Amino acid sequence: MTNLDFSLLEKIATSLPGVIFQILQKQNNSLIISASSGCHELCELQLEVIQNDFNILLNLLRSQDIHTFIELVTVSSITLAPWCWQGEILTLSSKNKWVQISVHPQKQANGDILWEGLVMDITKHKLTEDNLRASEGRYKAILDAIPDLMFRISGDGEYLDFKGEGANVTIPREQIVGKNLWDLLPSDVARDSYAAICRTLASRSLQTCEYQLPTALGMRDYEARLVISGKAEVLAIVRDITENKKTETTLKHLAEKFSKAFRCSPDPITISTLAEGRYIDVNNSFVRLTGYERDETVGKTALELNIWVNPSDRTQLLRELNNTGAVNNLEFEFRCKSGEVIIAQLSAEIIDLEGVKCILAINKNITKSKQAESQLHKLNTNLERQVEERTAQLQEKVQEIQELSRIKDVMLHTVSHDLRTSVIGNLMVLNNLIREQVGNRERQTGDSPIAQSIVERMIEGNERQLGMIDSLLEINSSDTKALIMNQEIVKFSTLIKAIVQDIASLLNKYQAKLDNSIGENFPTVKADQELLRKLFVALLTYTCQNNPPGLKIILKARVEAGKIRCTIQDNGIEISKIECDRFFDLHIREPQSRSSTCTSLKLYMCRQIIKAHGGEISVISNRKRGLTILFTLPIVN
Repeated sequence: MTNLDFSLLEKIATSLPGVIFQILQKQNNSLIISASSGCHELCELQLEVIQNDFNILLNLLRSQDIHTFIELVTVSSITLAPWCWQGEILTLSSKNKWVQISVHPQKQANGDILWEGLVMDITKHKLTEDNLRASEGRYKAILDAIPDLMFRISGDGEYLDFKGEGANVTIPREQIVGKNLWDLLPSDVARDSYAAICRTLASRSLQTCEYQLPTALGMRDYEARLVISGKAEVLAIVRDITENKKTETTLKHLAEKFSKAFRCSPDPITISTLAEGRYIDVNNSFVRLTGYERDETVGKTALELNIWVNPSDRTQLLRELNNTGAVNNLEFEFRCKSGEVIIAQLSAEIIDLEGVKCILAINKNITKSKQAESQLHKLNTNLERQVEERTAQLQEKVQEIQELSRIKDVMLHTVSHDLRTSVIGNLMVLNNLIREQVGNRERQTGDSPIAQSIVERMIEGNERQLGMIDSLLEINSSDTKALIMNQEIVKFSTLIKAIVQDIASLLNKYQAKLDNSIGENFPTVKADQELLRKLFVALLTYTCQNNPPGLKIILKARVEAGKIRCTIQDNGIEISKIECDRFFDLHIREPQSRSSTCTSLKLYMCRQIIKAHGGEISVISNRKRGLTILFTLPIVN
């Protein structure tokens, strides 16, 4: 081929996805290479690079193909036979390409070999082939996975082909292909099948027909779907639908049973859409209960009919149905057509009706039982309240009896012990005086005057007796009826100042010092000043009698929560927790107790006085700070 011819071919090759080349192999195995301009696009190599080193082309081949390629070239150089090779190359940019090389060798007069050929890029063609093979494989797998029978049938009813792998077919393939419908099927089935073939060819659309065939397993139901597969032939896909037919029959029977149960149920049953609550059907019990006729209900929602007393109840029902799919025995209030409100126990489940999610709900009217339950609850509540009231009354009476019993014990103890002791002492003094007077007369001496100390002891004993008697009378009065108080509104600081002045002699008697820290800026209280004076006298008397001389007492007060909180604190001797708890109780003092029964009576009266004023009183003991007595009085605005 001349250079002119090659140039012409090169111009033609520019429009082709490949390279035209000439290689002149001299007898010394040197190569003269010429190629079209597509060389760089195909191989990503410049022609000059290939001309300098032809082996660089071999490096583009897959390693497993190099030996085969060289062997093919060697054989062709000997036999001068044309050859064609297809393979994959890897370009310098790591692109995989498929190429086809077609070569025609020619022996020259001087013994050289001229190789002329064409290298074509067939990558797209190869990918298309691979995709076709993959598609064929997928379609074949799909067909193999389909358990149905498949027949190619001509327009006149002849079986052209058959696929039955995996299907329950006992007739061999060769006994089906080439036979006619009437050769294999009962006449009525063959007639219906042929009619379906004719309809398919005429309408050029999908046609179906169902039929029954006797088999070794008994009578079976089949469905055939026919589509056009050629000019005058159809493809029939036949499926055994025996189980489906049985299921349909079973469902039909169940539907009939459900319909009877739905209509005859004594409980109201409704079917409504899940999304809107629109009634699809209601039974006669629903009509009787609500007063709404069926045609008034179907197509309407419960909200439109105002059946829900609390619309939020439907939201709760939907939430639980969406979470669990079913609910049981939920109690809701519903409104009848007449306006009457009833209580119903509702059980519901989500069902599917022709692709629409619906609610099947059964209601049970429990209004009467709820009313009876409410009445029973009220009765029980009333009985419980009456029992509690009666119990409280009995407890109050018991406490009164116990309190009276304590008062009786204290009075008996006071009379039998304290008053008796004082009386005996006075009798002894008087008897001694009589004996002294008798002795003086016998000795004929003059009357000796009575010692002043004896008279003072008699006065002190009588005063003590009088105090105990007064305390007993006050206790008896406060426990049988309310304390008689002469209350008046007075400024608290003024009241305290007056009381402190009144008890100055008491403090001097016991050599005690009182620090009054209560200022002038205190609100008013409603109080009986005489009773509060007795309170302070009794408390300070106890404090002074049970501590050595030189006792320091601090009087403080503050306002909190609408009350004045007053404290009397000393630096004297502490008492036990048990004594603190019983400090203001009415009880007989033990012989070793620090205070007498008379003092106990006065402390008990202190608590009665504070309670009568609407306050509280208590005592706490501290090893470092002595005894602290606290009481409160309500503020009067």
